[in-house]
Amino acid sequence: MKNKLLIVDDDNDVCSFYLSVLGGDYEVKTAQDGGSALTLFVDFKPDVVILDVDMPQQTGIDVCRKMRVLTKEGPYVAIIFLSGNSSRENLVIGLSTGADDYLAKPCSLPELKARIKTNLRIKKITDELALSKKKLQEENKKLEHLTITDELTGLYTMRFFTNRLDEEYSRACRYHYDISVIMLDLDHFKQVNDTCNHIVGSYVLAQVGAKVKQQLRSEDIAARYGGDEFVILLPHTSAAGALSLATRIANSIRNSRFVLDKFKVTITASIGIHTFAGNNKMTKKDSRALIRSADELLYQAKDRGRNCIMHAGVA
Repeated sequence: MKNKLLIVDDDNDVCSFYLSVLGGDYEVKTAQDGGSALTLFVDFKPDVVILDVDMPQQTGIDVCRKMRVLTKEGPYVAIIFLSGNSSRENLVIGLSTGADDYLAKPCSLPELKARIKTNLRIKKITDELALSKKKLQEENKKLEHLTITDELTGLYTMRFFTNRLDEEYSRACRYHYDISVIMLDLDHFKQVNDTCNHIVGSYVLAQVGAKVKQQLRSEDIAARYGGDEFVILLPHTSAAGALSLATRIANSIRNSRFVLDKFKVTITASIGIHTFAGNNKMTKKDSRALIRSADELLYQAKDRGRNCIMHAGVA
């Protein structure tokens, strides 16, 4: 496949000449003004633009600036300026605008062809580097996701959770809004591992993690606290809102049958909820106190016979 050249010059004879001498080696299109050049630039997607500096209405400098904006996120396009003015000042202006090369008119055809090939090599290297950078960024995102995600449940790790809790707690104190923390523990989960096996137990934990995620908003943060215990952070959430969410999650777990191979498991959850009012002048000493309070309420729920929710209201 031939590389694409866009020739931009307000002189029709110049455009026709370049089309005739370069058309055998490249796919060439021409434009005689800035507006047409920019339209072709978008539609034709050239690899190299040969751009006359001295044009009416929009100069080559103006067109070059706009082309660089258009290629900010896309494949690199090499731009070669052509001008009858070969002064050093004009050269500096052209290159600082975003051009890759600068030739004075009239230029020899062998030199022009050599410059085109050189800039095509530069484009190829630039595109390869951009592709490598993109792949590296994607791999880094995957790695980051792995470091903050619990492999079994798909929820966040506690390290990520506590960092986000610290941030939200600080904001809640500063901007005076409610945040809630939910602690959830599966009732008699040890019996699942003992009666079935640990593979089934892991499957149940994974499914519970998925059910928790299904009920959350994008700003909510859920993590696996450890074993069969989960913790959820709800920014901008009142006591009533937290209780409503906890009830939906508990019902979703209670009404599900987890089936794997020959095993069918039903299970319930005990839940503790603590809501912190950001406008309360008697603030907690630290954000972790929210977890401790929710955990204490969770154990009260277990003491009351499990499969229930304990909520201390706003504190």
